[in-house]
Amino acid sequence: ASTAGAVLKVIQAVLKDRKNDATAFADCNVDEVDKFNEKNSVTLRQPHLLFTIPHDPTLTQFSVQSIDITSACKGDECAYAFRYLVNYGSTPTSSSSRECKEFRCKDSHLVGRFRLFLAKGDFDMADSLLTSSDAKSLTLTKYAFVHASEVALWRFREILSKGGISNENISAAKECLHRLKVGAASGSTIGVRSLLDASADVSTWPIKAPMEQSTVGTMLGVTMEQFRIALSVMLTTIEGAMKSASSDKIHLLEEEKKKIGLRTSAMKCLETILQSEKGDNIYLLPPFSEATSPAHLFQILIAQGAFVLAERLRQSEWGKSLTPELAASSIMELQPTIDPR
Repeated sequence: ASTAGAVLKVIQAVLKDRKNDATAFADCNVDEVDKFNEKNSVTLRQPHLLFTIPHDPTLTQFSVQSIDITSACKGDECAYAFRYLVNYGSTPTSSSSRECKEFRCKDSHLVGRFRLFLAKGDFDMADSLLTSSDAKSLTLTKYAFVHASEVALWRFREILSKGGISNENISAAKECLHRLKVGAASGSTIGVRSLLDASADVSTWPIKAPMEQSTVGTMLGVTMEQFRIALSVMLTTIEGAMKSASSDKIHLLEEEKKKIGLRTSAMKCLETILQSEKGDNIYLLPPFSEATSPAHLFQILIAQGAFVLAERLRQSEWGKSLTPELAASSIMELQPTIDPR
């Protein structure tokens, strides 16, 4: 748990055993986690926000001294009920500045189960919970906010983590993006945030994607074509959401659309200037995978000493975005190990 302002934020995570790659789901206190970690090399995986518990807004300083996560009552409805001790003031000097509180929400077990399903990758179970008879109370819980777009986001993240969009999972990927678009267009803050998070995941996909070694020893990852297509699909998804999104959310989608558009242009540009030399299936590696725009790509090419490619970019249709100041600063920032000739 952590405090921010006058609220208590409760975080849930999965305990993952690094030694045997097993995942354990256990209720234990902090001391038990530390001992378990020392013995089994356990890490916390998929941390996510469960509840936001408000406190008196007139309180300017308070801290949570301890949390007893032993269930405060019995039964499924108490699976996420707990007690915690609060300190009021920055330096409490007497017991009068402390108070024992109890968190018990009627539908907290539903929220906890939903988020646990997401962390475990049980997306069908999470969807089933949202369509169950308890779905209405689940989405109206005052301590937590749950949205169907979150399932689509986590599904989409898993697709990217397993190699990205392919013929085998194209239908699932399209369904995820459709649900994200609908969720953002509904006006929900969580729906918009889920789409923006998915867009950020696509943008960083080549950087985080697992690398594989080819038969000739070359490290392979995401191809430029794969990345460009993924960016283009995300751009279309954002544009679709913007048609129906609420006016107070449009600016967020417009900013993301601009970022993804520039990143797409950078990949198109890189494909174009390399095509004549490298042919198809060009794999994207750092620092080129980090190019956020044609101008940024130009800076990267200069920094790498790829002056022929930088000149091709300058003479291409994307060269119009390059300014003399950018070219000069790129040359001035060259490392001593790069021969400017």
